[in-house]
Amino acid sequence: MARLTFVAGKGGVGKTTVSCALALHLAAARPQKPVLLMSTDPAHSLADMLQTSLASEPKRLASASGKVFAWQIDAAREFTKFLAGNRDDILNIVETGTFFSREEIAPLLDTTHRWDRELSQDEEREAEGSLKAESFDRAAAFYQQALDRDPNF
Repeated sequence: MARLTFVAGKGGVGKTTVSCALALHLAAARPQKPVLLMSTDPAHSLADMLQTSLASEPKRLASASGKVFAWQIDAAREFTKFLAGNRDDILNIVETGTFFSREEIAPLLDTTHRWDRELSQDEEREAEGSLKAESFDRAAAFYQQALDRDPNF
């Protein structure tokens, strides 16, 4: 089972620096175990810190000692995928578990989705990034995961 370490705090306190140092330390201490360093911070400072480009999939850091992978999660895109795959289930749960009808809830859900995409609110992106953590199909193979959180979390 993967071990998760969350690094959280106010903006500018060094979360990204600590996350990177932690991931590198863990990988050096156990070189046979893969370590995943993830960030849901919309500032994308993880790529800057590592001096590399990051994509929507974990990327192995060749210059690191041990097996270190970094992953910058695009929260807005992941929220779009989550909503596309779960919209009907969400509507069914709300419709059967509350006094609201599907017709009343659907516009609210769709407005929330557009609000996230258009306004790019850090809180919504962070919440969506956390949704990504529940579907760790790709990340499950990692022994340790260090997660650099958005300062608004």
